[in-house]
Amino acid sequence: MMKNFIIFIILTFFGYGCITYGEYAHQLLELQKRPGRDYIQSHPNLSPFKRIAIENGFVIVGMTADEVVFAIGEPYRTVSSGLSDMWVYYGAGLHGKLFLTRCLYFHDDKLVKIQTFK
Repeated sequence: MMKNFIIFIILTFFGYGCITYGEYAHQLLELQKRPGRDYIQSHPNLSPFKRIAIENGFVIVGMTADEVVFAIGEPYRTVSSGLSDMWVYYGAGLHGKLFLTRCLYFHDDKLVKIQTFK
C-alpha cells in the first residue's frame, strides 16, 4: 500500500512538475470556456446521457455531429462516402508527435461507431 502511494507521488510530481502554475491556470480557464456548456443550455431537451457526455468531453453512440463537436471538438480529418462519414482524431504524444486516438463513424448525421486506439 505504501509502495503504491510513493509511486503515485512520484508520478504526480514528474507529471505535473513540468507545467508552470500559469500554464495550469490557463488550461483550467480553457476547460471552463468549453462550448459544450452553451450548447447544453441552448438545447434543454437533450437526454441526460448526452448532457453528461458533453459536459465531460465524452462521446456516445447516437449523438449528432454537432453534439460530438461540442463534446470533443473538431476532427483532425474527415472522410466522406455518401451518407457515411469517418472522423479522425489525433492526440499529442511524447515530444509533440501526433498519434491516432479514435475514429468516429457517422451515418445520416448520427454517431454509429466509436473506434479507439491505445
